[in-house]
Amino acid sequence: MPQYVAIIEDSDPDAVSLWFPDLPGCISGGDDLDEALENAPEALAFFAQELATE
Repeated sequence: MPQYVAIIEDSDPDAVSLWFPDLPGCISGGDDLDEALENAPEALAFFAQELATE
């Protein structure tokens, strides 16, 4: 299974964002770090699905 580096930004007190530098446009987010990490696999799956349809 491939592994990707994720950049976590928590500069906003109301949200945490997470993005993958190797996958431009693939982002995730949540109210806190746990939620952003929980949402990350779904963001990766959606990103892969979009690539497959191009």
